[in-house]
Amino acid sequence: MKYKAIVIFAACSGISLLSGCNSSGCTDNKSSIPLAGFYSYTTLSPISVNKISLGGVDAPDDSLIINNASASEVYLPFRAEHDETQFYIHYHSRGIDDSAFNDTLTFRYNRLPYFASEECGAMYKYEVKEFSSTYHLIDSIALLDVNITNTDRETIRIFFRTYTEPPEEDTDDSENTDDSVDSANRNML
Repeated sequence: MKYKAIVIFAACSGISLLSGCNSSGCTDNKSSIPLAGFYSYTTLSPISVNKISLGGVDAPDDSLIINNASASEVYLPFRAEHDETQFYIHYHSRGIDDSAFNDTLTFRYNRLPYFASEECGAMYKYEVKEFSSTYHLIDSIALLDVNITNTDRETIRIFFRTYTEPPEEDTDDSENTDDSVDSANRNML
């Protein structure tokens, strides 16, 4: 009788372990990749930046993350084999479509390997030591948490210089409109 109870207990334990070995115990983001949101420095509100390309500096193969598109946030994968990762932002809007206006983001960090769980396996998390950027269209960047883990949340904020158009004056001269400014990018400069 005692032997039968042990077998039943072992079978029940095995079934519960098997049902617990699915991927629901691991978050969808199985890598520690920081999420960066784009914000207006003027209003501190989230914005969408138009016509940008974003990629890794000196990264192997194709490091292009965004290719001439609009974005309000982006994942910035850190290089696990290095203690520093750099990204460039190229602006395709008229008047600033020149590499001289590219902004560069630099992150220096400690790589911390850890075993997340049986479902997730091993991965790196990062502890950011320093971060900086150039300031062509970027005003500043903020780090919300120095610890970059696989939690899917915004950890970096990039503040862009923006402006608000002054209200149009009521004039009878309707031929004085300036169509040379790309209306999709008026709030981007």
